[in-house]
Amino acid sequence: MTKTKLVLLALIIPVVCTTGLVANAVDDVPPPVTSVERAPLTVLESRAEGVSRNSTRDDLAERGAIQAARDDAAYERKQARLREIARLARIEARQEERRAIREAERAEARAAEQAEAQVQTPVMSSGSSDGLNWLALRNCESGNDYQRNTGNGYSGAYQFLDSTWQAMGGTGSAWQAPPAEQDMRARMLLEAYGDEQWPACGDLLYS
Repeated sequence: MTKTKLVLLALIIPVVCTTGLVANAVDDVPPPVTSVERAPLTVLESRAEGVSRNSTRDDLAERGAIQAARDDAAYERKQARLREIARLARIEARQEERRAIREAERAEARAAEQAEAQVQTPVMSSGSSDGLNWLALRNCESGNDYQRNTGNGYSGAYQFLDSTWQAMGGTGSAWQAPPAEQDMRARMLLEAYGDEQWPACGDLLYS
């Protein structure tokens, strides 16, 4: 081989090696990303953003539903309290009505007792308007017992015979009549027949 060829080979071989290295280096560099290849990432991002918006709407809807449930529960509790207040008011009204009825019944009973006591109170006492001591006569005849009935035919505070009592307008026996009626018929008997109707005690009328 000539000297000239050797020189050419010495020049060509480095160039070829260098070219191969450059080519290999170029092959190792990744290709640039094109707009077409970037598109799927943009779609994913959009989908992710849509999912985020949907999730936000769902969260707001859930919160709204929870608040509505709370409002409904609060309203129901308020209505329950109002119903309970109304129920208690009705109970109190019924109790007040019953108290009023009981008080009226007690007042009526007291009035009846007072009326009965007035009826049982002798009209003619020792200081009666006619100046006669009827109390002394009653004490002598019956111990001032308007219901005295010993079974001997005489009864009442003035010890009327049944026939005498009936003759003065009474019915039944004297002991069955109220005190006021016995006092009245005793006065009628005195006016009609005098104090001889009480032979043992008649004189006490003037004591």
